[in-house]
Amino acid sequence: VCLKQRLLFLTETGAGSLDLRSMKIRESECEGLNHSLARSYVFDATERSKAYGYTSEGEVIHVLLLGDIMNFKCRVRSKKKFQMEEPVALQAIKGYLLVISQEKVFLYTVSTQHYVRTTGPRLLFPVALEDIRSTFLSHRESSKTNHHRRFEKITTPLIASDREKLLVMGLGDGYIATYKSKLPITKGDFNTMLWSSPVFFFILFLFAAWHFFAKKKE
Repeated sequence: VCLKQRLLFLTETGAGSLDLRSMKIRESECEGLNHSLARSYVFDATERSKAYGYTSEGEVIHVLLLGDIMNFKCRVRSKKKFQMEEPVALQAIKGYLLVISQEKVFLYTVSTQHYVRTTGPRLLFPVALEDIRSTFLSHRESSKTNHHRRFEKITTPLIASDREKLLVMGLGDGYIATYKSKLPITKGDFNTMLWSSPVFFFILFLFAAWHFFAKKKE
């Protein structure tokens, strides 16, 4: 993704940053990855300095990219062990992360009610691909598709999005499902953001200091 004249990219062991003006590349290993390899990655749909991945240790990770071209860092913010059969594909839409394997789709929420804190993906529910196929196909067609899938070569699952609400997903045997997400997006409450903001405490400190010196002069 592009961020402030930089192209950010992810690797198996970390991340990199390409300065589009000087064309210099700076790479960094991800702190907290602990020698495991990231099999799949996807950037957050709204915050480009955040990404999610699935590692060789069967962990869903939440990654933060920090700093600038001169002091670039990659840090694993959270890890959650979650075994599923590989290969695995990831995709992000606003407020959510989808992880798809050969058999299931796992929906995670990545929204946070507190804009200061950064939490990892939280699993909402899994859905079997067979159940999704049955909503589009007749019972006979669905059974035929399941029979064909047993003999298919295992490939990376197909999933894509416009990073907003549109989602495209492969169901096997040449079938593709298109969804328009109606999932709710959690937004931080303005009052919660105000009262928890460091700026608020700084203003409160200035007011207390002014009040103290005003009393002292009297």
